[in-house]
Amino acid sequence: MNGLLLAASLFAGGYCWVLARRVHELKSLDRGLGGAIVTLTRQIELARGTLEEARAATRENKQDLTQLIARADSATTQLKSVLAAARDADLRAAYQARLSGAAVQRAPEGPPVPPLRDEQAQPAPVRLAVLPKEEAAPARPEPAPEEIVPKPRSLAAFESPLRPRAPKDAPRSEDDLIEALSAIAAAGGR
Repeated sequence: MNGLLLAASLFAGGYCWVLARRVHELKSLDRGLGGAIVTLTRQIELARGTLEEARAATRENKQDLTQLIARADSATTQLKSVLAAARDADLRAAYQARLSGAAVQRAPEGPPVPPLRDEQAQPAPVRLAVLPKEEAAPARPEPAPEEIVPKPRSLAAFESPLRPRAPKDAPRSEDDLIEALSAIAAAGGR
């Protein structure tokens, strides 16, 4: 009877030693569940930083677009009033001419342009007007150095122990059973 108890306790001790080794491997930060958690945490931080950059860029673009729309609306209103004033002036002139009985005169045409010779066929240089900075598109303020954040780079692909690529057969050994249970436990935490 004592021999049987001794054999059972040796078997239980050996089994506990195997389980302790498995748990230690599972908790390791280089591979196993700990490594997967560390990798996922890094990816979450990179995604969070990218999202914040996108939000900041969206806010800036929204402000720029709002300013441009306001300027376009005011320019449209001014253009409509100028066109209405020009139309009214033309109608008044035509009406005044009808009342007075005079014919409406057209603007005088300039003298005819003589044809160019071959050596004169080169076009004249075009002069472009340079608008002052205030009349050109509004300048965006230069970001401060602390606002410049580098784009995160993607991590290399890795084989996750939590999501196997191909379906596995039913566990045949104790090792396979422990791996399957750890994968199920990790999937339940999502």
